[in-house]
Amino acid sequence: MPNDEALEGALALNLSLDGAQLSAQRKLVPKAVSSGLKDWLNSALKSGHVEDGNLYLYSSLSEEQPLAQLELYFNLDNVDLSYLSHTAQTLGGSLHESQIAFQQDERGSGFLWINSLAVGSAPEMFSYFQKTPLQTIVNNQLDDWQLTGTHETSLAFKIPLDTPIEEMAVEVKTNLNEAKLTMPGVGLSFPASGY
Repeated sequence: MPNDEALEGALALNLSLDGAQLSAQRKLVPKAVSSGLKDWLNSALKSGHVEDGNLYLYSSLSEEQPLAQLELYFNLDNVDLSYLSHTAQTLGGSLHESQIAFQQDERGSGFLWINSLAVGSAPEMFSYFQKTPLQTIVNNQLDDWQLTGTHETSLAFKIPLDTPIEEMAVEVKTNLNEAKLTMPGVGLSFPASGY
């Protein structure tokens, strides 16, 4: 609360946790969060362990143009997450440096930003394009492709909570190591090497 009336007051809350079950989110998510988002979190987060995590809440105290920001950061292990009729499990390795942020756009529609780093088996990572809804996005063109080696992949998702699923955005960036890619349909094979 500044002494100068020309400056806005603000509330900032930063909570950290270490070694908790994922169900702890039921106690950590603020009451100000919409019931729709809370219901989704309660039903979508099936199981898992939080190695460490952080909840950050910022809210200006301005009556004219209140500004709020809510961020959740989790380093998660063995998480089962369900979204709509699909169940998402980590393919191709363990997740590290995961971050979840809730934001609203100019229309007031809420969405989640989810960012994470996955490290593990390249064939399992490649199955994101063969066994998940991403298969339809790439029009099943990668179904017969084969990949060996290991990977380090950054995953970024924008998941709409108040608008159609078609507004979902996905960004995937992968570094491959000792990888061999085979495309039987066109008779091409790229030899194993570091990428």
